[in-house]
Amino acid sequence: MFENIIGQPGAVSELRRGIEASNLPGALLFYGPPLTGKLTAALELARVLMCTESADWNCSCRACTTNRILENPYLLTLGSRTFIDEIQASADTLRRTRQPAARFLFIRAVRKLTRRFDRILWEDVEAKLASVRGSLEEIEELLTDFYPDAILPEDKVLNKKTERIFELAEKAGKLISSANIPIHQIRKVSYWSHTTAADSRKVIILENADRMGDGPRNGLLKILEEPPSDTYFILLISRRENILPTLSSRLRAIAFLERTGEMDREILRR
Repeated sequence: MFENIIGQPGAVSELRRGIEASNLPGALLFYGPPLTGKLTAALELARVLMCTESADWNCSCRACTTNRILENPYLLTLGSRTFIDEIQASADTLRRTRQPAARFLFIRAVRKLTRRFDRILWEDVEAKLASVRGSLEEIEELLTDFYPDAILPEDKVLNKKTERIFELAEKAGKLISSANIPIHQIRKVSYWSHTTAADSRKVIILENADRMGDGPRNGLLKILEEPPSDTYFILLISRRENILPTLSSRLRAIAFLERTGEMDREILRR
């Protein structure tokens, strides 16, 4: 587990200890500079927590299979990020190398955006999705050609499909607020987290959680006062001091350190 987390031995060791001792808390705070792997670590932790077998990256259980391509229904991701730059960079990598790892890189970059439109998060405000619903459906249809068991199209078609996904993602991404996590999404998360999952743990990842306004933050505080069992909340922020003490006190903080140039080169090589 955590084989794909590079340059963060302290964070990985702490997460491993918590999992192996079965005392990992249900509310975590990952903090550190941008581009230090916080979201990657949160997604990997979600996969490990839901795994029903070995927890290795190549585990073939249903939970791991769906988590590797970020379509597991027991994972929710909220908050803003630079979706478009990552999608473009991963598409360039896929076109250049056509390797299996590049497929995962591209699929996951796209799904980091599309999972922000999970039906659970937009219930009762579906009208807001009207302008991008067609784009999201087309993205999902196009992504099937990039799945690990699919045969990649020839270069010309591959380029056309990745460019189309990029265009559609640009349109959809405009609906994701860069300043906040809406209060209605926190309310939906609260309801969803207390419903029973028959066969899986649940994981909710809140990116740039320090940008939440008073309403969403207070709603999250209420959830964390009596956290539901088998549900994990992972908050991601750049600076620990940016989060209010009332919220920070309910979270176990795990630091992500700025990587060296050598570590960055190793990540790019992989």
